[in-house]
Amino acid sequence: MHIFRIANPSFSVGGGELRSYYVIKSLSRKTKITVVPPLFALCGKNVNQIIEDVKSLNVIIPDKVEELAKNCNSFPKNPLSAMKLEREYFSNFIDEVKDSDIVFSDYAYYFIISTMSFLREKTGVKNVTLLQAGNLKAVRSLRMIIKLRGFDILTLPRYFRNLYTDSISRKYSKNLDFLLGVSKASIDDFMGMGLVRKETPWKVLKPANAVEKELLNLPSKEKEDYAVFFARLVPEKGIFELPKIWKKVREKIPKARLIVVGKFYSEKVRSQFLSMSKDSSIEYKSFLPRKELIETVAKARVFVYPTHFDAFSLTVLESLTLKTPIVTYDIPAIVEIFGNLKAVKFVKEFDINSMANTVTELYNMSDYDSLFDEEHKSFVNFYSSWENVAEAEYNAIKDFINLN
Repeated sequence: MHIFRIANPSFSVGGGELRSYYVIKSLSRKTKITVVPPLFALCGKNVNQIIEDVKSLNVIIPDKVEELAKNCNSFPKNPLSAMKLEREYFSNFIDEVKDSDIVFSDYAYYFIISTMSFLREKTGVKNVTLLQAGNLKAVRSLRMIIKLRGFDILTLPRYFRNLYTDSISRKYSKNLDFLLGVSKASIDDFMGMGLVRKETPWKVLKPANAVEKELLNLPSKEKEDYAVFFARLVPEKGIFELPKIWKKVREKIPKARLIVVGKFYSEKVRSQFLSMSKDSSIEYKSFLPRKELIETVAKARVFVYPTHFDAFSLTVLESLTLKTPIVTYDIPAIVEIFGNLKAVKFVKEFDINSMANTVTELYNMSDYDSLFDEEHKSFVNFYSSWENVAEAEYNAIKDFINLN
């Protein structure tokens, strides 16, 4: 089997790209893979480093990728321009697509759905789309945009842009052949928004994510006097709620500290967050090297995670593996995957008081052993192999090809 994969395997972007790296690394040992990172992931970035990372995975990356990417200084925000540019870029890889058995996309953005449709029409090769977004319908609503980002001059344009890009997805989703979800919630959300034909076949991958096996063998770390937040630093992950939650925690634990780790993707969001976090007990550490991140999470007393936007949280899985308990909102995908575990505590979405109270309870615990029982052990063992994730993905693709 030859897979043409639209992906950006990387350690320095987010959970989806980290997943791509490990899955493609495993898959490349058993099948032929051509990887072409989408243009939006390359524009204005360190193209040479990205391409070297991809080549290290023992896959094919066409020479044209580097040449084309270097001519792109910034990816357009205008939806029509973005869609056109991505299509033009992938038109250079028609021969590679024709030589493959399946086109697989790690992204379901509107301009990638448009590109998938374009490649389907030009080559006749069927495709698979991986869904890695959850609670999408909620966070894109006008009400939620205002709650998460506040109301300003960009609020209504952002909302109407969402409506428009959703219409683009609906238009071109007729050429999506098969959907893979990292959770049932990710499938339900995509289907519920009408972004795909209802008769489109789908499957939930199990396991859909994993942690490195090395994390299981790390010696238990003594907990230090701080909590942690680590994720993409965007409003949809609850970063504007963090300072409010932490203020209430500090009222009960004056010496408590919070370490925030991650990348900002907007200077405006960065400035707003930092202006809300002037309390010296909140320490922003930016994006940490993998080893340092793992050490930081392992020693934290609790992971504070007021997320509104997840399909299968890799950060929650990592925190569980490192035996750091989590307090999070009760959004569908998080409850679906982690709902039966004692170490994951749920509060109602936007309930800052309950979040702060539960964080305080965990922060003050002297013994965490009761949270990490046999069910926890069985859970993390199930999600401890990227090879198993790759195998599940490979079998789902192979079954789809054989049936069609």
